[in-house]
Amino acid sequence: MVWRALTAGVFATALVGSAAIAADTPGRAASVALDLPDPAFPGWKPTLAIVPDDEMVAQAYPQAAATAHAGGRSIMDCRVDKLGILEACTLKVEDPPGYGFGATMLKLAGVFRGVPPHVDGRPVSGARITIGMDWRPPSADDTASRGSAPEGDVVSVTWKRIPNYQDFTQTYPANAYVKQLPGKVALRCKADASGHLKDCTVLTEEPRGYDFAKPALRIAKYYYQLSPTASDGKSVEGLLVDVAMGWHFEGPEIYASRTAVRPH
Repeated sequence: MVWRALTAGVFATALVGSAAIAADTPGRAASVALDLPDPAFPGWKPTLAIVPDDEMVAQAYPQAAATAHAGGRSIMDCRVDKLGILEACTLKVEDPPGYGFGATMLKLAGVFRGVPPHVDGRPVSGARITIGMDWRPPSADDTASRGSAPEGDVVSVTWKRIPNYQDFTQTYPANAYVKQLPGKVALRCKADASGHLKDCTVLTEEPRGYDFAKPALRIAKYYYQLSPTASDGKSVEGLLVDVAMGWHFEGPEIYASRTAVRPH
């Protein structure tokens, strides 16, 4: 579902020479840091703090591979700076070649964050980290539940504001509340120059017939706001971004994608 950062079901295996790592990792493209320590930093274990989420991978999935319903594997090697940002990434493995998995992985490198080594209690730059991704093409069910991914360049975004508990006050649809039904809605919206969301469309609404979409559209308009600049240095104006929210008696569920699409 769109509102989950990760969904169940991929088995990732990455292989470099004789070093292998396998992980039962959720996600459309499982991302793993290979256990290949950097000799310059003895005792440091390569670790990923942030990996691309499901919808980012769906949006970035190479078109040639999606058309052929092909999966694949790619591996890159990067430098981790003291903030965890990956730099100077180079592609090491792309299998099968010709589908764009390698180029897409390098394009996604700006989303990953590693855990840098520490020296004298402070993070330092310079360690090398090797990352493997196993790619699984979107299924028909995935496409139906998400809506088709828009064409364009995938960029990372940060949120200046997302809804809080108080913003959901008195938004529970009455007919669902009396039946004690939870609900959830996923939206795709366009950002304006200030980062506010507009022109939202409903991707999914569950259950239907209980008017959860109405408060979701209102909350998206008034209580979500992106920071004004995306990872490519350009304004967020015109970006397409997914948000989602859920209504539960124990409290609201709030989701905001860390990525967006800049339409071509």
